[in-house]
Amino acid sequence: MFFAWTRWMALGAAIVVALGLTNPVSFATEGGEPHATPQAYGTIKGRLVWDGPLPTPTVLVKKGDRSVKDAAVCSYKELIDRKTQINPETKGVPHAFAYLSRPKGSNPERMKELMAQSPTVVIDQKYCEYIPFAAVYVIGQELELKSSDPINHNVRFSPLANRAFNQILPPNGSTKIKLDKPERRPTELKCDIHPWMSGWFMALDHPFADVSDENGNFEIVGVPAGTQNLIISFPNGVFINEGRARGMEVQVKAGEVTDLGEIKVPASLLK
Repeated sequence: MFFAWTRWMALGAAIVVALGLTNPVSFATEGGEPHATPQAYGTIKGRLVWDGPLPTPTVLVKKGDRSVKDAAVCSYKELIDRKTQINPETKGVPHAFAYLSRPKGSNPERMKELMAQSPTVVIDQKYCEYIPFAAVYVIGQELELKSSDPINHNVRFSPLANRAFNQILPPNGSTKIKLDKPERRPTELKCDIHPWMSGWFMALDHPFADVSDENGNFEIVGVPAGTQNLIISFPNGVFINEGRARGMEVQVKAGEVTDLGEIKVPASLLK
């Protein structure tokens, strides 16, 4: 009996080696579902830093401007074009998308975690601007478009792969939709009632993405190990990374953080 068991163990080990399954693999979670161990994945991080004189933010609506529509709400505070917003203290570039182009490999556990933690992406209209200005949407999530304002808004966007959308939102109204397909470029949200309003979202079919924060930091977790292509772009689709639409090559090591450090953003990209 012992000999037979040993023979089968040896055969199993030979099969594992032949198939290249030399990394440790866990075949069941507490729920009984198979998944690869976290050691199969790594993290990509970096910081976008403005390279040049600080631009003067473009003012869309002056505070107290009674000439704009729905002035009591829309000119309650100064509204600036977030595309021209740079952190004056750190020179960090916010609102930029960082995501993998055609990721090599997948991470079912990361996708499951994302859907559990963030089943809905909420984009609000508050004081006549879109909040957040830039957001990542992953196929499978709900996209909630809402208004916290006591006035009418509409939401309009025309993506490349998905159906166009245009709907009036009544005061403090909301609607939920789902997109079916990923997009190759960010999608702009507009409000035709208040034409200065603009927001952006990036629709993807994977969870390997982030939006840079107020200091320009981004971090993408759970990335399959190996060579990946990273795209970094302004919301309007202007590429920051080398390689443009192809993306810049990044080597991701299992269980490690690939820190790209400070990534210079040329001032010419905003012109």
